[in-house]
Amino acid sequence: MDEEFSAPSEAEMELNRSLPMAATQDANLTMWQLSSEEILEGAEHRLRGEIFGLVKDNEQNIKRAWYCPTGSRPLMNELGIRQIINLASNNIDKITFLSNLSEEQILMMTKETHKDLAQLISRNHRLYELDKSNFNVVISMIVFRIFPALMRAWNEGERKHLRTVERRGYTYSGDSEGKKGLSFNPFAKRDK
Repeated sequence: MDEEFSAPSEAEMELNRSLPMAATQDANLTMWQLSSEEILEGAEHRLRGEIFGLVKDNEQNIKRAWYCPTGSRPLMNELGIRQIINLASNNIDKITFLSNLSEEQILMMTKETHKDLAQLISRNHRLYELDKSNFNVVISMIVFRIFPALMRAWNEGERKHLRTVERRGYTYSGDSEGKKGLSFNPFAKRDK
């Protein structure tokens, strides 16, 4: 017996329009999660003497942004900031995040980065125009961002999380009137 074709309901059409957007949003979220830019961005601004807060733009609208408060001065010059951020970024990337690191490996990488930063700063502090009293401030600022970033790779943490996100599925279900429709079920397993 032939089933009668019925046009999709408005809810089904809306769901179908949102499916590609949901997939795009998942991809964008994954790209954002694996990006390392934001991790060191705050440190870079703070090395420049900037803080994050409410400021007025050219049209006198209040917004949140990085700015340099009156009387603030950078901890070092641009050459120093670039070289510090470059050294720190060596271990903060998606390859590292998607690794499987042990606690010992993470501690070793953090200590090595600490040692490398200390050597770079002590050798070049005059070139960087960095006051000796700020050595520990700069090192701590960077190391305290690197350690939690590396912890994302502990015991495959980031990989496991991404696998969980990928398992979200779309399944068919029936409503109370017996009509079938497409619905989103985040707990459904996908067939491989």
